[in-house]
Amino acid sequence: SLYQAMSGGIDWRDLAEPLVESISPIQGFVMVLYVAFTVLALSNVVTGVFVEGALKTAKQHEEAFMVERLHELFEKTDVYRTGRINTEQFRERFNSPDMREYLEQMNVNPEEAASLFHLLDADGSGSIDYD
Repeated sequence: SLYQAMSGGIDWRDLAEPLVESISPIQGFVMVLYVAFTVLALSNVVTGVFVEGALKTAKQHEEAFMVERLHELFEKTDVYRTGRINTEQFRERFNSPDMREYLEQMNVNPEEAASLFHLLDADGSGSIDYD
């Protein structure tokens, strides 16, 4: 009966009325509170699952966009089309307005460019392989 009340199979009044008339008005009130609480809790959980999924998808799309944008910036910087950017090319590109804009979008402080380069230069070769 409680499942049917929560899912809309039985009207709450049909369940609460016998409790109020035959047992106690308090029992009917408790039943109505229980069903209302359960329905709200269930809808909250379902909403949370959908919101979490939407946020996860949005974050994945944002990360993919950022990686694509960074790849485009590195391709513009690599004038010799070697697939690698050295320290000098990175510094030159770093001073450009589009690179500063990109770094601001990533919440990277422009003064931390050297640190960013060393972070991206995982093998310590003095160049970044962006392919």
